[in-house]
Amino acid sequence: MTYSVIWMQGRPGVGKEVQSQLLVKIYNFFHTSTGDICRETAKDQNNPKSKKIIEWNNKGILFPNEFIIEMMREYITEKTRQGKFDPAKQKLIIDGYNRTPEQVKMIEKYFKTEATILLEVPIYVALLRMSKRQKIDPRLENATPRLRFNRQLIYEQNIEGVIDLLPKETLYKINSNRPVMDIHNDIVSILKT
Repeated sequence: MTYSVIWMQGRPGVGKEVQSQLLVKIYNFFHTSTGDICRETAKDQNNPKSKKIIEWNNKGILFPNEFIIEMMREYITEKTRQGKFDPAKQKLIIDGYNRTPEQVKMIEKYFKTEATILLEVPIYVALLRMSKRQKIDPRLENATPRLRFNRQLIYEQNIEGVIDLLPKETLYKINSNRPVMDIHNDIVSILKT
């Protein structure tokens, strides 16, 4: 099955999850992120992928593309089977994916892009947000300042190549260095068009 997706893009700490959760609460969208999928899988000691996820997180590197795509498809298919996601009635939002040009090329086989929302903030704002979030919601991939900065560098190295490959008619850039509801209203306006 090919899933229609709204991709919530942007550097780590930009607010993708906050905006996605607002759409879930207000409009009953189904949201997941590659981070959520990986954290859930890492907790499952019986899952053979768990050890690899922990290893890669500790190194602060991106996971192999095939690995992530397979995990996303398995996760969404399982949520559909469980009745937690109904593709006929709910919009699907995935955040934290399409971080490399290779990923953009690979997803076309499995996902149909409805829209890509690219949230943008300066790196120093994102690092500050990540540091604050780590105190409230500790995450292995954000455990140290070095890991947080490394994730920003990976984003910087890849984002231009990603943007170049995304369909321009479905790409929307939004300044995310503003109040949460202002950003949300911009996203809703885009999705209504």
